[in-house]
Amino acid sequence: MRRWPVAKIHYLSPADMVPHPMLARVGMMRGLAEDFAAKARKSGKNREENKEKAAELQGDWLAFLDSVREDGIIEPLKVCRVPEDDAWHGTKTWYVVDGRNRWTAAGELELRSVPVIKVSAEDAPDIIAATVAGRRHYTKAATAYLAILLHPDFATEGEARKKQGLKVGVAAPSRTECGTATSALSAEVLAEKFSVSPRLLEQAAELFRLVNANPRFGPEAEADVWAGCGLGGILAGMKSLIATGGRAEMQSAEYKAAAAAWGAVTKFESACKATWERWDVLDAERREAAVETVKAALAAAPEPLRAILKTAL
Repeated sequence: MRRWPVAKIHYLSPADMVPHPMLARVGMMRGLAEDFAAKARKSGKNREENKEKAAELQGDWLAFLDSVREDGIIEPLKVCRVPEDDAWHGTKTWYVVDGRNRWTAAGELELRSVPVIKVSAEDAPDIIAATVAGRRHYTKAATAYLAILLHPDFATEGEARKKQGLKVGVAAPSRTECGTATSALSAEVLAEKFSVSPRLLEQAAELFRLVNANPRFGPEAEADVWAGCGLGGILAGMKSLIATGGRAEMQSAEYKAAAAAWGAVTKFESACKATWERWDVLDAERREAAVETVKAALAAAPEPLRAILKTAL
């Protein structure tokens, strides 16, 4: 029976480690708690929801800290040596390839050393893809965005294909000495690797490009990704912020009045439609209640609409 070699465990100070650059934009527990706490301090319709999410994440983080405080770091972190050309961190520093939450907890608890397994810099991307992409708490949207972060060339080449009139997600052909070949990673291959749909990858790639082009709004958009929000909604919000220069919550009084009026019209229309569709099957009591619903919706409608309806009736 063949015996596989057991990885040697070393001990390093948390102060000698920094997160791997490929993980710099991937949300983690403590960071998300802070992001949602900041959102909760702003006005808006999602303020209470953000406050609850921040409290939940903060609770999870405190529970994790307690477990580390009581049991220490049980599972070793995976680290690789910082390359010589990284003058910012220095060659005596190690990149955290897997275990950022454990590393952050060790720093907060002022642990003198933590167990680590040293891996090669060449293996780091595959380890990151296997460990981070396999986290069960990530939604399909978050996994698709992670795939783009780990393969940014897919997003940048996808934009180039659009400008050339080529289909996004299909590798662009290129000439080589051996004939025609495809150099770009196709949507099908990347989608299969991360178990997401090609369409979701395209949305993630579009968001990635918007974030890179508009760093002012990027952190909040990416925080929404890791929090489990849908890419479609995040894209719509991002485009709105870009179009208004970040003034989406500072609309004029006239705009707000028009939006409220249109909302009242939509509400009245919905109330009428629901009443008409069910009228034949409603008993007398329910018909009376349905009429009251329509009356309430009509009372909230703009005066010009009420005048038109009064004339028509």
